Amino acid sequence: MIEWFSTDEEQKLRGRKREILFINEGNELTRDEYVQLAIRTTEKIIIDYNPSDLYSFIYDLIEEEDTFFHKSTYKENPFLTQEIIKEIESLKDKDDNLWRVFGLGERGVATNSVFSKWNVIEDFPFEGRLYRGLDVGYSDPMAMVEVRIIEDNIYLKELIYKTQMTTPDLIYAIQKMGIDPTDDLWVDSAAPQVIEELKRAGINAKPVKKHTILHGIDMIKRHRIHIHKESTNLLDEFQNYKWKQNKDGKIIDAPEDLYNHAIDAVRYALEMSNKPKTEYSFL
Repeated sequence: MIEWFSTDEEQKLRGRKREILFINEGNELTRDEYVQLAIRTTEKIIIDYNPSDLYSFIYDLIEEEDTFFHKSTYKENPFLTQEIIKEIESLKDKDDNLWRVFGLGERGVATNSVFSKWNVIEDFPFEGRLYRGLDVGYSDPMAMVEVRIIEDNIYLKELIYKTQMTTPDLIYAIQKMGIDPTDDLWVDSAAPQVIEELKRAGINAKPVKKHTILHGIDMIKRHRIHIHKESTNLLDEFQNYKWKQNKDGKIIDAPEDLYNHAIDAVRYALEMSNKPKTEYSFL
């Protein structure tokens, strides 16, 4: 008998016994959850996983004497389409750590920089899909960024980055740029009053349907990033945006709430670009 079940509820891990256990995406389990499954298995345990986590109980299992370890990469997966292969191989130019994990099948390296690769460009393109994002602030900067998408490249240009900016100041600055009033401006949905005032001023402001911060970071990382040389604050944020560390100094899967205002504006623009999400799955 073959039985499939999810591990979303603790009770599903207890009481069941089996001869052979297969765990898909094993790094999603905690050590305690794994133990509950292992002590109820009599013969063999098979685990597959992507080595994307910096710290996981699986890395300890690999070192045990009775463990057989086999590493495979996307090149051994006959079910991947050419589009997915192209997307994976493009990680070489986008993110060193993602390429290490999903391209080479190696364990991720410990670095708390959220972004590792971007290019500084002299000229900003006028072709491609256009999106603009706005992160509302006052004590924190009011940050507005223009995003151009050409295939898997994003071109970023800082338009506004200023503290103590009122909504009338913002409206004046946007109107002074000569932006087409019909162009969408995707604004933090947590600022409905600012959105309404922009709309009354003839600016096509719309609330962004926000996903998680990690989802937004992932969307940015799926592209080759090109930042205009005059976007000094945006460049500063990309340089200094870091992952949090716990009390033991281990990096956790959450970014610090610093150096992220213009980056948030980029996230808002990309989240509304409707670029389909690519998910990687390896055996």
